[in-house]
Amino acid sequence: MNTTKLLISRFAVAIIICLMVINNLQAQATWQRSYGTPTTDFPRQMIALSQGGYLFTGQSYTSVPGIYNIAYLAKTKSNGDSVWTREIFPILPDSSIVGLSVFEVSPNLFLLGSSKIIFMYDSNGTQIGYKKIPIASFYQIIDFVNGDIVYTTGAKLQKVDTSGLLKWSIDFPNFFGTKKVIKNHNNNYCYLYPGTGGTYFREITFGGQIIKDQLLGVGSSISNGMLMQNSKMNYVEVHGGSNTAMVKFDTLLNILSENTYPGFNELRAFSETPDKGYILTGMENQDIAFLKIDSSGNQEYFHWLVRWFYEEFAIDIHVDTDGGFVVFGSGGRDEPNYSDYLLVKTNSDATLGIPLMPEKKHYELIVYPNPSQSVINIKTTFPITGELIITDLIGRTILKKEVHSLSTMELNVESLEQGVYVVQITDQYSHIPFYQKILKQ
Repeated sequence: MNTTKLLISRFAVAIIICLMVINNLQAQATWQRSYGTPTTDFPRQMIALSQGGYLFTGQSYTSVPGIYNIAYLAKTKSNGDSVWTREIFPILPDSSIVGLSVFEVSPNLFLLGSSKIIFMYDSNGTQIGYKKIPIASFYQIIDFVNGDIVYTTGAKLQKVDTSGLLKWSIDFPNFFGTKKVIKNHNNNYCYLYPGTGGTYFREITFGGQIIKDQLLGVGSSISNGMLMQNSKMNYVEVHGGSNTAMVKFDTLLNILSENTYPGFNELRAFSETPDKGYILTGMENQDIAFLKIDSSGNQEYFHWLVRWFYEEFAIDIHVDTDGGFVVFGSGGRDEPNYSDYLLVKTNSDATLGIPLMPEKKHYELIVYPNPSQSVINIKTTFPITGELIITDLIGRTILKKEVHSLSTMELNVESLEQGVYVVQITDQYSHIPFYQKILKQ
């Protein structure tokens, strides 16, 4: 009896351990998906849907005669797999249409904002209506209430009614770009803009009334960058440049903190994380990059995804239920001047645990002439920043030097004795080493 109980107990423990391992593997799941047309695709916006999955849009070039761009719209499952995709062609005589913004009204109604028209789609991807907007420089859908739509243009915040008639329009300077207008906890619309003496904070009601128009902290580094309201109801502004700046201020517009961090080539999106910190993403050195900041404003990490293609960048980021990150951007082609829409799910530390699109990787270290008596040329298939080491066959280091954005370099090996050596370059971001043997004559 005791032996039977012991066996049952051990079996139960084994099952529990297996379930824990499976759950952990599921929690750490990473994936990557590419979408798009046979030509070049340029991403514009992704949103997470209320019932799981994602909706994204962008512009795709086409080879159809007389048409330059089409709008691309896709709905995916939570694991990035496709539910449906749509290619929207321009209405003649227009020769171009661009997908710029998406918005979920309900699980059964989605909006697609294009350059001149806001389309309506049901959950199956069927177009069920559209509204023409009174200005061509559309940027982003901000809100939908009882058929009225609030959206941004290049230099305006506007609202149209159910028939597409303009209800109100508010001008402001230097507003190009997305993620600059938010709907706050009072259901008002807020944004920052440059004015006399510094940066101003403006708050507008659904009826178009300006209820706040106030200069923020003179001498502050705050700019008209991306804006959000965090879980503590404080506002957070982020903008890029040679350095990335983050400024927090409260609902009374008192500056709470200002911090600077490493700069991105292009800073595109940020989000609050479960630990009340922030994750920022964009592009650095032609790769998708992540900057993690804790709740106290300290930098936790700034790193790149493994670079497999000519160029990748992210324009949107969502924090998944397991703490990982889903980014939407461009990449996935192993040839220059072409790109796909790219969805990537990372772990909670913004790493993949698996290579990005491993079936398309093209890493290579080339050394020539080989053999050589005096000078060798070192060439890589993409720029590498890291460490170059030359060792002999028993592992002794003969030469060590740092390299920055290395694509090609010339190295004098005339002083080396005759024999076989190993050239190794290790990328400091992906930590992947590349090797090539050389023969010194």
